[in-house]
Order: sequence, then C-alpha cells, then structure tokens
Amino acid sequence: MKKIRKILALVLIMAFGFSLFSVASAASFKHDNHDNKNRGNSFGGYLASRSGSKTASKDSNDLSLDAQTLYALGLLQGDGSKGLTSAYMHSRPTRIQGFVLDLRLMGKEQDSDNFSYRSGDANFSDYHGCSSYVQQKMAYAKKHPELNWIGSDNKFNPMGYLAAQDYAKIMLTALGYEYNVDFNWLNEAQFAERLGLTIPIDGNFDLAALATMTVEALAMTMKDSDQTLADYLASVNPDFAAKLAALINGTTPGTTDTTKPTVTSVVLAANGQVAVSFSEAMKADTVKNLANYAIDLDGSLGTYTSTPLSQMTGAAAVPAADLKSVTLTIPHNVLNGGTAAGAGVTNITFSGLADQAGNVLEPVTCFVQGTSASTPLTVLTAAALDVNKLQVTFSNPMKTIDSTEFRLYRADGVTLASVGTSYVLDTTGKVVTITLGGSLTASAMASDTDTAPAKLAISATKTKDIYGNAVSGAVAVPVVSSATPATVTIHDGIVPAVASLVKGTDPYTVVVTFTEPVGAADAAAISSAFRITDAYGMPLTATYTFSGARGTVGSFTTLTAAISGATDGTYGAELLGQGIKDAAGNVVKAYAKTAVDF
Repeated sequence: MKKIRKILALVLIMAFGFSLFSVASAASFKHDNHDNKNRGNSFGGYLASRSGSKTASKDSNDLSLDAQTLYALGLLQGDGSKGLTSAYMHSRPTRIQGFVLDLRLMGKEQDSDNFSYRSGDANFSDYHGCSSYVQQKMAYAKKHPELNWIGSDNKFNPMGYLAAQDYAKIMLTALGYEYNVDFNWLNEAQFAERLGLTIPIDGNFDLAALATMTVEALAMTMKDSDQTLADYLASVNPDFAAKLAALINGTTPGTTDTTKPTVTSVVLAANGQVAVSFSEAMKADTVKNLANYAIDLDGSLGTYTSTPLSQMTGAAAVPAADLKSVTLTIPHNVLNGGTAAGAGVTNITFSGLADQAGNVLEPVTCFVQGTSASTPLTVLTAAALDVNKLQVTFSNPMKTIDSTEFRLYRADGVTLASVGTSYVLDTTGKVVTITLGGSLTASAMASDTDTAPAKLAISATKTKDIYGNAVSGAVAVPVVSSATPATVTIHDGIVPAVASLVKGTDPYTVVVTFTEPVGAADAAAISSAFRITDAYGMPLTATYTFSGARGTVGSFTTLTAAISGATDGTYGAELLGQGIKDAAGNVVKAYAKTAVDF
C-alpha cells in the first residue's frame, strides 16, 4: 500500500483528535541518536496534562479520549444514525475508510464529493458490487494516482482490512525513516516498537488502536531532529497548526465552543510592528486578512481617520504558530509620517476575525500600547505662539489628546485664564498646538506692564502617550488650588507684530502700534528697524517718541516717528523687524512698505 505522502496528512489531522491521549510510554524510547523524549514540546505537554482524564462521549458510551476527539474533528463520523459508539471504535479499519480519512486530512473530501462519476467511467476492476459512494471514491483514487492509493493489479480492495504493520510503516515514513534503509519488512515491527509505537497483532488492530499508534507517533521527534512530528506538521500545515493550537488552548473535544474571542493586548514594537494577542487560537485565514485591521492615524478622541491595511502599501499580517497572536507590519507612510517610535498611530480597529470554532470577534477599537510603558511622559517646553495658541512639546509621542485638559492660569497659578478648545499634533507625535478659548495676552496678564508669565496645568485623564502614560511632573495638576497651584511657566513665543501703521495727528508724523510691548536697545536700533523713504525711495531721518508700557525706547507699544524736513507728498514707511523685540526676545514681525500721504 503506497500512500505514504497522504498518510502524512492523515497523521496531521488525527494528531488533533489524539492529542488527548497519554503517550508516557512513547516518550522514553531511543533509537541510535534519535531521542524521542518529549523535550517539553507543546503537543507532548498537552498530552501529559490530559493523562488519565476521561470525558463522557456524545452517546454516553465508554469511549477513549482519542475516539471522542476524532468524532469532534469529523474524522470518524460513526455508524450511521448511531453515531460514534464503542462497538464502532472496536471495528477494524478498511482501506476505503483509510482513504476517506486521508481525503479529509488533505482537505480533498469536498473535491472528491464533487467528482463526477458515472458507471462505466475509469475505475479499478473490483468496483462491481460496491455502493455508488464507494465506487465514486475509488474512481477518484484512480483519477489521482499522485495520492498513492493505486492498489494492486488494478484492484483497490476497498473492503480489505488495513493491517497494523502497514500502518506502522506509514507512521515510520512520516517520522522520516526510510524503508529498506532504516528498517525492512522483516524487522519493521521490532524497529517501530523500539521507538515506542504500540503494534497490536492484526486481529486486534481496530480504529481505537489506530488512534493510539497515531498519537504515539505524533509525540515522537523525527529522525535526526529535535522537532516532534506534531510540531513539524504544524509548521507546514496551517490547518493542523490551528487545530493543535485549539487543543492546547483548552478547547474540550466533543463540546461546542460558543465563546467569542477577544483582543487581549496591542503592543507597538520599536521597529514599527504591532503585536496583537488574542484570548484563544484564531482561524489563520481571518488573521491574515489585512482588511480585518483598520488603523487610526489621528488620535482625536472624537473622530479619527480609520485606514484599512493593504498589501499594496507593504502592510502584512503574520500569525504566530499557535495562532493566538499576530504581528502587523505597518509601513511608515501609513504611520502618518511617524518614526520608528510609531508617531501618528493611535488605535487599531479589529473586525471579521474568528476563532477555530468560527465565533467572530466583536468589532473593537483598541489602544496601541507601546513597549516602553515605564518611560514617563513629561512636558519639555510650553510656549505661547500667538494670543490664542499654545505649543506644548512632550517627551514621548502622543496617543490621545483632550484639548480641554490644557488650562492656563494667571501669574498667581490659581486664577483660570483660558482653556484649550482644539489641537493639532505634528508628525513626530510629540508637539501639540492647542487653540485656546480666550486671548492669552489679554487674559493672562493683569496689565500691559505685567510681564509675569502665565502658568500651565494639565489634568491628564484622556491625554496619554503611545505607552499609555498620563503626563507626570509639575505640570500634572488635576485640581488647581492655593495648596496645589499651577507652576509650569509658559514661555512667551508670541511674535510681536504691527497692529496698525497710520498718519499721525501731528504734522508729518507716522504712528506705529504693536500687538504687545516691544523695545529696542537705543534710538539707532529703531532707525535701523523702521525705515521712512521719500517719493524716490531715498531714506529719511526721523525723531522718535514712545508711549504705552513703560513709554521708553526699551518698552513701548506705540512708536511715533516725526519725519525730518518733510513737506507735503507721499512717503513710504516699513518695518524691517530687526532690532525691535518683546521682553521674551521675540523679534517683531516685518511690516511691508505702506504709503503715507501728507
């Protein structure tokens, strides 16, 4: 019987069913340098954990665990309406039964069921007298000689019994041993028994014994390898790997799994990959389907851009061998320009994922947890960019931001000045620009002459980094009071500008008003920064007076320039910006040349 390749697949499926069978006796045999000890492999460990246990069968017959498992897997469907019974398991396996089991293992049973066959089509010569079902399966074997069910003398012998020694040869071949090299027909039984296979005499070789032998083989390491047959089959057959994982995961054979899987963790690795763990083993095809993952690239608490992963962008989903986790590769261009730290990634929405029993995971959007959760989140700088703009630079890339948690206080650190209303996150994920509900300068300063800076406090409940950390340090003040005031100073990053440039009420004067107090080192610096030209573009001199703030060259809000020797006509006035700054050192914004008529 030449069906070595196919039985290798049979071993694969039956391994799942037989994984509940104890193989302690098979774990201690050695042959030459081939060590068949368990080596802690997951399959052998699972068998050991179930050793001695027993579960009632579906029809309450006294069935072994391996028999019940085969029934749950659909490999043994029992005796018609009676189902799987003890009597059925003690019947001797036939060649046609072996072939059907093999088809189920290789996933070809449906293909064989759909195979079109009519009496008279090519078939083995001994098809006469067989049922139409058996005839069709024999014809399928005839059509596909690559399956190695070729019979002898053009006869399939469908009802012939499957001999124990024939099945032992199949198991040995699956383990990597070669016929007429490692063993032969004369010493096959002794060789197999030395390895740990239990070979009954042919008269006692029933379906139960076949199951036992299969479990023993699966727990053994392959020839010249530390890998068990079960582990090897799992590495080359995803379906086997999934079913093996389901057994190790604790699914009880013979029961119906109705529990939906869940996502247990979503961790962002330093290389930009995301490791996702599930509560149980999942179906490989659903885990590999990129359409089942959508990436949130915004970070907004209310709305975000949910972008499904696509193979065209270089994304990938690679499940682990036990199918209890998957590694998602998300290209940097999908990461919204983020770095290896994962800036721009916020949430991943999972949908369409199913466990081994077909239970579909409820669609869920999960927080992407960073790998360095111990890295504290602190504020590096906080600066006012405009009268209603605050820029905060964090130590870590941010995950979620709530603008209303950013609160500005006056110099006393207690009197509330303004609260954030919206935000923008830059591509590094660290710099957040907050739009304030009120004017920072007008609200935070007691008067024009009060240069005491405002104070920032963040009550971070929803504002967190990619590691899940809330902000820490002096800026983290959930409730501001006289006992716990805001103490983090807001750096003045507001660029002063010209609010207006007009003809003065005095003859031949130009009045410039600024958005905040500014100053210069001396009059010469003013002359270099503020330029007045005649109709031909020639520069003119002027004398300057200052008002507002301290009313000096070093602190003013209004500059009045009296043009020397001016007459009626059109003059040009412009501010170059250089030399005039606010108290924080921000250079005034240049103002384009403006015509002034006298």
